[in-house]
Amino acid sequence: MWFFRCLVLSGLALLLFDLGSLKYLKANEFEDTASLNTYGMPGEIDLPSAKNLPDAQFSVSSSVFGGTIRVNLSFQILENLTGAFRYARLPGGPYNGYTWDRSFDLHYLLHKEKSTLPAIAIGLRDFIGTGIYTGEYFVASKSFGSTLNVSAGMGWGRLGEVNGFKNIFGSKSRKGLDVGKGGTFHFGHFFSGDNSPFFSVTYKVDKKLQFISELSADSYGRETSSSKGFTRRSDINLGVKYILDPTFTVMATWMHGDTLGLTVNMGINPRNSPYSSGTEPAPMPILQKKYRLQEPKLEQEILAESQRLMKLDGIELKTMTLSRSKAEVGIVNRKYLNVAQMIGRVVRILSLTLPPDIEEFKINIIDFKSNFFVSEMLIKREDFAESELKFNGPEELWETVSISNSENSFFYDEKSSIERLSWSLYPYLDTSLFDPDDPIRFTFGAELLAKYKYLPLTSVSGSLKQPIAGTLDDSKRGPKGLLPKVRSDFMHYHRDISNSLFINNLTLDQYFKPSPNFYALLNIGFLEMMYAGVRAEVIWKNNKKPYGLGLDIAQVQKRATNGRLKLKNEHFNTYLASIYYDLQNDWIIKVDGGKYLAGDYGSTISIERTFNNGWEIGAYATLTDVPFKKWGEGSFDKGLTIKAPINWFTGKKSRSYANALIRPITGDGGAKLNLSKENYLYYTVSEYSHKNILDNWARVFR
Repeated sequence: MWFFRCLVLSGLALLLFDLGSLKYLKANEFEDTASLNTYGMPGEIDLPSAKNLPDAQFSVSSSVFGGTIRVNLSFQILENLTGAFRYARLPGGPYNGYTWDRSFDLHYLLHKEKSTLPAIAIGLRDFIGTGIYTGEYFVASKSFGSTLNVSAGMGWGRLGEVNGFKNIFGSKSRKGLDVGKGGTFHFGHFFSGDNSPFFSVTYKVDKKLQFISELSADSYGRETSSSKGFTRRSDINLGVKYILDPTFTVMATWMHGDTLGLTVNMGINPRNSPYSSGTEPAPMPILQKKYRLQEPKLEQEILAESQRLMKLDGIELKTMTLSRSKAEVGIVNRKYLNVAQMIGRVVRILSLTLPPDIEEFKINIIDFKSNFFVSEMLIKREDFAESELKFNGPEELWETVSISNSENSFFYDEKSSIERLSWSLYPYLDTSLFDPDDPIRFTFGAELLAKYKYLPLTSVSGSLKQPIAGTLDDSKRGPKGLLPKVRSDFMHYHRDISNSLFINNLTLDQYFKPSPNFYALLNIGFLEMMYAGVRAEVIWKNNKKPYGLGLDIAQVQKRATNGRLKLKNEHFNTYLASIYYDLQNDWIIKVDGGKYLAGDYGSTISIERTFNNGWEIGAYATLTDVPFKKWGEGSFDKGLTIKAPINWFTGKKSRSYANALIRPITGDGGAKLNLSKENYLYYTVSEYSHKNILDNWARVFR
């Protein structure tokens, strides 16, 4: 039943991606789910092969056979590097006769196939975790014509248990793992112990159907020794793959001569939006100079007409000043995720409404949430018009554009002009994963978000949540580890809140901008579901530089577990310094260092691959001065992050995202306040940085 539950939930997630767009994903080189094996990695059935997936493909796969269930998340990190996270149920163990296990894999394609040479790959299986699936391999694959593919390799660990012989590298016997609390690295035994050969053959009947056979050296010792498992009668696995679409593949298997299996692979690629060009209306035309407005108009009339046209495009024009040959405007971006496209639409409208003697536009971008003037751009009117229809128009225009931090501090006209109240009502989904009693726990409900601005830089913001249905309040697990319970007792909050309305957060927010490159934020109140207190953040960010600095300090008190206004007599503090670096190849690295909530000291490193359409997929790990055994199950904090823009699925203008955090264990070591990215100033400011705008500049004329 759990396999089907995982399959349904995984399918619903991807169907929401597809059906939300009401358009079938295109079948092209961006997706390839037929190359995934039962481990969610490049391979055939159980064995690996020397293949790689399309760059940036994100895959979800589930397989079941002989009492074993695997759910895999895999991502093509780089062109030649594939990574996977796995959660598996194996026969034999304390939970109704089963063991639940988490593991990570890496697969690197060393050499692509040539006309005379095979492709060659190296891989590590379960190199972080308990080591139940641990194994290493070299594999070579060669195609013969368009129908036949043969792979052969050498495996260690689980891939070298049957038909093995002395280690080809002369390494000593493979030592047993002392996994402790799990979640640790297994560097010491890589490619050690006996090794065994493995083979696989794939025959493609046509573009949809494949027959597979393989010779596996995995003994499945744990699985076959349990009454919940199966009997291994043969080294041979047989399979039939049917490719419904490059994004969806089904495989039926006959495993080791004893048990039937089923695998479902699904995949999407952030680089392949169903609406790559968007569905928004066409932009305003750029009129030739002789057709532009000639009759003089009052500045207020020009402002009103410009505001009207920009409002139709989801842009708020707040200020306008005309002086000789230059126009300076202040705008708020309410709809566009692609900043370059938004800038292009502003220039088009200004070119249409402003007098012909205006030659240059100075565009100040105002952040809606904080009212900060963040960035300013200088664009020459004629350069924009002349570049529009050129083949390399965006590149030529970029050479003439100037971007910098805005010299203005914050937008303030008069109190009557402040948009005081903003609110939204959306469904929400909270999840807790990897509880052996129920591996997928969730709560579904409605969330009311509201913000009231007293002054341009002072506001009150809050969130009310109403749980409707779910299983988070049924968790039987208690806090783990020997540290102060700053995060691992989160289930007590869900149990006591149950289906009651509760305050998720409620804060007084004060923003500061002491200089063009410095920004600050002070939050006072109920910061998140578990903590109330005072938090201060200061960042330095020069929009022309790829790096930034930050400091985050908080003094907090534990909230009562019913989600109301009462507080516990439990006090904690944390301070973390941060370094952000935007690499040129669409990767962002963030390093935090300092004191965490439980009083431990250490550092967090996070790395994310970003896409110019708003997708972000990343991972993080936190190591502190807390020994692994004291930290508890999982040994240290780590996880995967996914951020998907809603407009990728709909093609409509939107700045909304769907966020997911996949954390194997919620522990107390390395714990921070549970705040979303939108609460950190760096991400607000860097959205309008030189690099971010350049990455999307190709859409400036869209």
